[in-house]
Amino acid sequence: SLQEHVLKLAQKLQDESRRKEEVQERLNDKLMRLNDYAIKIRSLEEQLQSATDRRPIKELSHAEVDSIIGQDLERIHSQLTEKDMKIMALNDTILEKEGHIIELQEMCREQRELVRAKAKAFQIIQQKLLDFGTRTTREDSTETEAVYVFESSFTPLSSSQQPLKERHHHDSFSPGHAVVHFKTGSPPPVDPSEECSSVTQDNGNIQDDLDTDDVGSASALYKKKHRKKVTFDLSPPKEFKSGIPRSLISSIGQEEGDITQAFIDVTAENDQLRQTIQEMEKCASDSQNHLSQLQTQLDEMRRDNRNQVLKARASMQGKIRDLEDKISTINAENTNKVTFVKFLLKQNSKAF
Repeated sequence: SLQEHVLKLAQKLQDESRRKEEVQERLNDKLMRLNDYAIKIRSLEEQLQSATDRRPIKELSHAEVDSIIGQDLERIHSQLTEKDMKIMALNDTILEKEGHIIELQEMCREQRELVRAKAKAFQIIQQKLLDFGTRTTREDSTETEAVYVFESSFTPLSSSQQPLKERHHHDSFSPGHAVVHFKTGSPPPVDPSEECSSVTQDNGNIQDDLDTDDVGSASALYKKKHRKKVTFDLSPPKEFKSGIPRSLISSIGQEEGDITQAFIDVTAENDQLRQTIQEMEKCASDSQNHLSQLQTQLDEMRRDNRNQVLKARASMQGKIRDLEDKISTINAENTNKVTFVKFLLKQNSKAF
């Protein structure tokens, strides 16, 4: 029986040693795991220290970790806000350029209206000049006195042609004037220039014979057949030519001088109008060239602004995508870190 008891004790010792070895193996496994955990914790501490100005992980609480994550998010939010402000500034620049383009369009429209107005004024002036060039003046009069004789149209005369023209004026003067003929049997009054005319004397004698001799139709018929015909000699006699008063000559010369001065004034005004028309044509051509240059600049500015807007939009969209990717990556990393740190803190609290 003692031997059996010894054998039982030996068996128990073997069982206990076996259990001890198993427990030792378990402890070794746990130590290895703890060492691995310690290595991971040290690596995480190094990462967090580099991210938190090398502060030890043991000094960080959950609130501090949350504040660090909040600071990162605020920094990202500030970057996004800054990018939004830049986009708004670019939009303001684009709006300013569009306003400048609208002002250029308004300026072009005003230049077009100015060119149209100048062209219309030029047409009106040209029509006035044509009307003025083709206009003629006609003055009709029943008077035959020399003072009422004018020429209907005036043509410029040279210095050599003026004496000949004045002589033609004097030769074309009528010797008498129109008188009212009353049908009462009384003869018309005789012009003083015709008192010495032989034609007038013969006419007066025949008229007296006809008035006094009313006896016998045969004698009256004979006298009627042999009566002289009266014709008017319109060429003025020499004594009438020499008897023209000086006041009449001076008035005619003054009128000719006035007409000459009027012609000179009209010629000067015509030259001035031609010069004005040339200046207006030159101004119209300059305005047209300036308008074409403004249109070219406007097209170039539109093209440049469109390209700048497209480039700015493309770059902003690319930057926004990059920032969104970075934000998502940082959020995922921070979530993993926070979860892992919480797990380590729980494990450490359980171990101690």
